[in-house]
Order: sequence, then C-alpha cells, then structure tokens
Amino acid sequence: MSAYVEHVRTTTPIDTQVLTHLLTHVDTFTSIISACERLLRTPIPLGYQIAICRLVWFFILCVPSQMWRELRWWTVLVTVVIAYMVFALAEVGLEIENPWGEGPNDLDLDRYCNLLALDLDEIMNTIPPKKGWSKFDISTGSASGSVSGAVTPTPAATPRNWGVLVDVGARLGADIGDVA
Repeated sequence: MSAYVEHVRTTTPIDTQVLTHLLTHVDTFTSIISACERLLRTPIPLGYQIAICRLVWFFILCVPSQMWRELRWWTVLVTVVIAYMVFALAEVGLEIENPWGEGPNDLDLDRYCNLLALDLDEIMNTIPPKKGWSKFDISTGSASGSVSGAVTPTPAATPRNWGVLVDVGARLGADIGDVA
C-alpha cells in the first residue's frame, strides 16, 4: 500500500495534506495488522489454563456445602445446573482463545482476507485523477478545476481477481452481491 501511495505521489501532483492523510491511514492499517498477528500468536499460558480449571473445580465442590442448609436435597440439582454453566463458561473461554481456525465456531479468516484482497486490488487498479486530489468529489466522481469529465475507477480484470472472486463466491453463496 505504501508503495502504491509513493507511486501516486511521484506520478501525479498530490496535495501534501492528502498524502499525509493517506500515509497515516497506511501506518494505522499496518499497526492493526501487527496487533492482530500478535494476538493470534499469543495463546493463554498453560499455567493459567490449569489454574482456571482448578478454581472451577474448587468452586463446584464448595457450592453444595454453602447451599445445603437452605435447599437440602435441591442442592444436588442446583449444583448440577451451576456446574454446567461454569464449565460451559470455562470452555467458551478456551474456545475464544484463538478465534481463527477451521472449527465450526471459528471466524472465517479466509473470507475476510479474500474480501480485503478484493478491496485492495480495486484500490490499486483505480486510475487516480491527474490533478486536484484535494478537489476530487467522491459523490459525483469528478474533479473540479482543470480536470474535465468524470474520473471512473477501472479495475483491471486479472486472473488473480477471478480466482479471488470465484473463491469468495463459493464461500459466500448468496452473499456474492456484497462483494461486487
């Protein structure tokens, strides 16, 4: 992305404020990707998992002694329900430790990456206006001043785009309208 911004800077006259704004967004995007990579590669330490498991068991074994005076034999049923909820909560914590993967409850990272690749290809293949980036009107698609007519994005149809479109179409099914 920064190489593309540098290419646009060297080939077209661009306002310094717009250039600074674009580079700031590229930097922010890079920081976000780096943070996501760190999250992906930092699992919960094994010691924490063992401690959580032991605390859950200790809590479940202590609950009946605290409820026996009030509930008597209903304590067994209430303890089973509480144990189910606490163990389920502990399992959810382990499941969301790494939300990206191939399991049924995992986020479809491939889909997000393919959609991002489509967006980036569209950005990279859009012909920038020759002059007046700061005066470019997105709503009309034209630039005021010395540039005449509308500037329309013309993404190049490459085999890479076709493969991504086919893959995203296969994954999304009926949602292919959201991609285009």
